[in-house]
Amino acid sequence: MKPPPLLGNKPDDVVTERGHGRINRWSIWIAEATGVDFPHGRQFACIRRDEFGLDGIAVSKEIVYVITSVRVEHADAAALNIHTRRHWGIEVRHEVALVE
Repeated sequence: MKPPPLLGNKPDDVVTERGHGRINRWSIWIAEATGVDFPHGRQFACIRRDEFGLDGIAVSKEIVYVITSVRVEHADAAALNIHTRRHWGIEVRHEVALVE
């Protein structure tokens, strides 16, 4: 089994967003999940979110490892990056709703 790519390698997709008084950069690395004893696992993904202040100073870093049943032909790195960002956005809105 080949492990997911290391963070030192060039990411397969990067998205930078500016808003709400900060800059977020989402980087994703993907690899096929061949030889993995995980039912229906087709791809590994490593997603890193870096958050910066508007001055460019790093505020936080979050790294998540994902395994998905979606085949590379149906979702490349950019598609997985978009899907994950939307999913996390829903969770954040849900948490805010629970607090209010």
